[in-house]
Amino acid sequence: MKYDIITPETRKQFIDLVISKQCTIKQAASMAGIKFSTSKAILKTFRKEGRIGKKTQRIKKLRQTEQPNILQLQYQQQLLFNHHILMMFLSQNTFFRQDLELSQKN
Repeated sequence: MKYDIITPETRKQFIDLVISKQCTIKQAASMAGIKFSTSKAILKTFRKEGRIGKKTQRIKKLRQTEQPNILQLQYQQQLLFNHHILMMFLSQNTFFRQDLELSQKN
């Protein structure tokens, strides 16, 4: 069983329809071409976390037996934040994105 890939544009279209109260969740899901259960999950994520797209990176949950290392958690959060800022910058600046792609190939 393979999951359907829902593009960020489709997610945004669905959320816009529901938030603007033009359609019910079921109608908006049908118009966007996504399953009802998927649409509910997308809407729940939007309302809870305020994001439309998929997560780019997950932070692993610690086992109950492990003590959380505060410095390690802060470091992981900083890395995630830096990655997010870099992706935002690169998506807005194609000149630097092309240079980065060239340097990664070499």
